[in-house]
Amino acid sequence: MQGRDAYQALLHRLIQRARGGAPEVLMLRGDAGIGKSTLLQDLRASVEDAVVISATGLESERHLPLAGLIEMLYPLRSLLNSLESPHREVLIRVVEHGESSTPVALGLAMLHCLD
Repeated sequence: MQGRDAYQALLHRLIQRARGGAPEVLMLRGDAGIGKSTLLQDLRASVEDAVVISATGLESERHLPLAGLIEMLYPLRSLLNSLESPHREVLIRVVEHGESSTPVALGLAMLHCLD
């Protein structure tokens, strides 16, 4: 990936901070085709001992309120059973059934899932 050294360095710093107990969130935004997915693919390939979750926003899914969240959590669905109730039930309803919950309950469940 030519000319992306600064972006790659930023992503690797975020992984190092997460390993040190300070996880962060990064949103990559931009026009289609500028290399966002390629940056994430490169990151996944270079940090095999870390979990990198992501979602790709699609114009056709903009009317689906939880599409991005479901895409992010679906690969982690096997971990949901290890969460305490009621967080487990909230996320299982979202991931497996597309059902929404109150923003507070959903936010708390996400925090516990990613902890």
